[in-house]
Amino acid sequence: MRRSDWNNLPAEVRALIEGHTGQVTASKPADAGEHSDITATLWTETGPVFIKGVQIEPARPEVWSLRREARISAHVQHLAPRLLWQVEAGGWLVLGLEHIDGRQPDYSPRSPDLEHLAKVVEQLHATPAPAYMTLRVERR
Repeated sequence: MRRSDWNNLPAEVRALIEGHTGQVTASKPADAGEHSDITATLWTETGPVFIKGVQIEPARPEVWSLRREARISAHVQHLAPRLLWQVEAGGWLVLGLEHIDGRQPDYSPRSPDLEHLAKVVEQLHATPAPAYMTLRVERR
């Protein structure tokens, strides 16, 4: 997947984002992530924010996935960073999410991260899916 950074986003998209955040003073691309054209932390007048976005054209599964993520976010606020805003302009869809300091989990055997992951999976299992969720669990 091609990756972009803050300075490569169209001016129209950057202006809409700054309408939510105030001036962006710095940006740092995320070290991981495979399903977005841009993932980055922005440092702004209102504090740090994490963004992820995709180019809308051509239509790709990543666009559908990001729209679904935005829609479901209100139902999993107890488990995931909050969706703060979304913008769609200049051929891009970009989500602004609560910035959380963290690191990539360690999935190796006996990692202490596995216990935390199991707890999150249990909490997710106990979270009712919204009525509009029609995608069978086997396909998620």
